[in-house]
Amino acid sequence: MISKTREQWQQHIINTIKTIDEHSQEYMRSGDEFHKRQHDYLVEYVHRIKSYIKNCEARESLRSEATLDTEGSNNAS
Repeated sequence: MISKTREQWQQHIINTIKTIDEHSQEYMRSGDEFHKRQHDYLVEYVHRIKSYIKNCEARESLRSEATLDTEGSNNAS
């Protein structure tokens, strides 16, 4: 099952990767440093957003485990 956070950002990441590819192609075609800088900036952005998603999923997982532990303790009584 996909997390809410991942679902929220998935299409934006896909679109950003398409933009990265476009800047890469344009840089290769023209040699214009603007496209290289934008490529690098957007690659870093994708790395940051993916880290954010993983951190959110880890927190969600911990909350879920804590809830299961609490429910299990209540049922054992």
